[in-house]
Amino acid sequence: MANYSVKELTRLAKRCLDEQDIDGAIQFYSQALQLEPNNTKIMDALGEVFLEAGMPDQAREVRSGCCLGYSAIGYHLYRFVLSV
Repeated sequence: MANYSVKELTRLAKRCLDEQDIDGAIQFYSQALQLEPNNTKIMDALGEVFLEAGMPDQAREVRSGCCLGYSAIGYHLYRFVLSV
């Protein structure tokens, strides 16, 4: 597999979402998160995809990292995920 940048991986993930390819989006966002494990935007995006895929436990796990004091909005999103 080619070595993609985080920017390329997130672009590919968004393209997958446009094509309703949830598994592909999860794969690309997961790879991007491996390259930048503290990137809260990727955590949030991956968490959203997990929710769309009906995988709330995975969404909760991923999003827990993005809401540990980073932003009030992220915290509220995290609390919402916990309530699902």
